[in-house]
Amino acid sequence: MKIYVINLPTSSDRREFQCSQLARLGLALEFVRAFRPEDLCQSELATLAQSWERPMLAREVACFLSHRALWVRIAAGAEPALILEDDALLADAAPAVLDELSRVVGLDRANLEARGKRKIVCRQPVVLGYSHHRVRVFLDRSGAAGYVLWPSGAAKMLEHFNGNAALADKALCLQQLRADQVEPAVVVAADQAAALGVHTPPLFHTTINPSADPIRSASIGAAVRCKLRRIRGEWANLAVRLRHYGDAEKRRIRVAPEHFHPT
Repeated sequence: MKIYVINLPTSSDRREFQCSQLARLGLALEFVRAFRPEDLCQSELATLAQSWERPMLAREVACFLSHRALWVRIAAGAEPALILEDDALLADAAPAVLDELSRVVGLDRANLEARGKRKIVCRQPVVLGYSHHRVRVFLDRSGAAGYVLWPSGAAKMLEHFNGNAALADKALCLQQLRADQVEPAVVVAADQAAALGVHTPPLFHTTINPSADPIRSASIGAAVRCKLRRIRGEWANLAVRLRHYGDAEKRRIRVAPEHFHPT
């Protein structure tokens, strides 16, 4: 399975870490240059920043576009691919899980990550190898640090996000996707590792400068449209909860810290 790692050229420490981590696991990777706010024209940035449920930061738009560029690649192909952000920590079982997922048909997305948030998932799991399983996700609440995307899922994402944007992790919660969650999770983002009991390499530091990236001011009309999108989203989430009241449960995704040995 193809593995893409989104990385800023200035984050050489993370690049070196991912090379070491994936080599230890016997996995090949391809780095993909992340978008930066300065890569975007101001008119495009302004339009996309006002197209979600709240005004987005410039860096949030750039992050979304970094993921979207890979959706275009995957939609044009015939095989699923793994997308990683450069602060992703992988469990020892990741290669075996990816091998199993490469043979799965009928899925749009498989989330490999856990962030300690509760999700609404099916009560009945499906075995995935000897030590893991996957459960259908009805309402996701997770990050974008590690997920497998099939061409069908990429096409749905591109159709939905055509001229608009969202936080990358929220975009992945698109309800039109047929999505599963791998459990125990085999990806943990570095910023969540300590809370989940996973050792974090000391090299990780934030690449965000909030003071240099303020929220763009919106007109009254744009603010109202953002609010209406949020209300529609909340109603859609409520509909999912009601629809799956009898066959789903709300819980946190299990993480096995002993399976992570980041270098």
